Amino acid sequence: GDTHDFDPLTVADAESRLRRILADPAGGDVARLAALHVLAQPESPWSPHYFSGVAAPGPDRGLVGEELRLSPSQASSYEECPRRYALERRLRAVEGDSPHLRFGSIVHRVLEEAEGDATGTGRPHADLDTALAQLDRVWELEADFGSPAMNEAWRRRAALLLDRLYSDWPGVDREPIALEMSLEATIGGVEWVGRADRVDPAPGGGVTVVDYKTSKTPPTLKEAARSLQLGYYIIAASAAPALAAHGPPVGAELWFPLSRTARSTFSFDMGELPEVEARLEAAARGIAQEDWAPRVGSHCERCPVRLVCPAWPDGREGYR
Repeated sequence: GDTHDFDPLTVADAESRLRRILADPAGGDVARLAALHVLAQPESPWSPHYFSGVAAPGPDRGLVGEELRLSPSQASSYEECPRRYALERRLRAVEGDSPHLRFGSIVHRVLEEAEGDATGTGRPHADLDTALAQLDRVWELEADFGSPAMNEAWRRRAALLLDRLYSDWPGVDREPIALEMSLEATIGGVEWVGRADRVDPAPGGGVTVVDYKTSKTPPTLKEAARSLQLGYYIIAASAAPALAAHGPPVGAELWFPLSRTARSTFSFDMGELPEVEARLEAAARGIAQEDWAPRVGSHCERCPVRLVCPAWPDGREGYR
């Protein structure tokens, strides 16, 4: 049918229509040149360098080298959508980091240094004053959110996170066993690596692995219970020589000090370990085979690469 029956309602709709007109040999020279003219305007809301017709789509293979080394975050990304994983993690199609990622990186740095200062003192963790002092120092060196007003807004959020974390510490009252610990494992013949924010002694023996989260939106209890990241930490911690003397891992937790809900800690279900290992192996197979088929879901609504995804009309034009 006619693809031009309805007026575009968004910038993406307008761009898609112009791209279709330009790519249609039967559309007439005048209409195609007019579409090209609009698309190529420097003040247009899209880049003139990225529309269909510039070059034929290339192959989907050749993104993975001979040696495969993965992380649980890669597995989670691939499991959600292989196509987005390929574009973001392998092709680096999305430039720069988001302010949320930058914020998370800074807060993790503050917590690493504050907790490191408390190590060896006999205290179970740092205190709020120490953490805020580290925040001031790190913020001065690393914070760059575009303007002084935005810097201050993000700093207030960081201070709120630290206040909530240290005012109601969710962990045990014993000194941590390790901070920022690299955890490596071989699963299904593939090398994996991850980094745990802290490893605490468990109250009844063994160890608990903890991962700090800086988002305000936590997972559901079910999602946390079967988390690939937490499950991987337990698998890798079980084989870590540095932890052998402390007993096996008996749990793993996500800490969300800024949680919008009443709950700020979310635990892994140890009964999910076999399934998590199978999912990690499945992700590794898919990546090794370079299977980048898109996986449609609610995550598509905010996907930064949707405009080049063949699962959606927005991006399908580039795959004709």
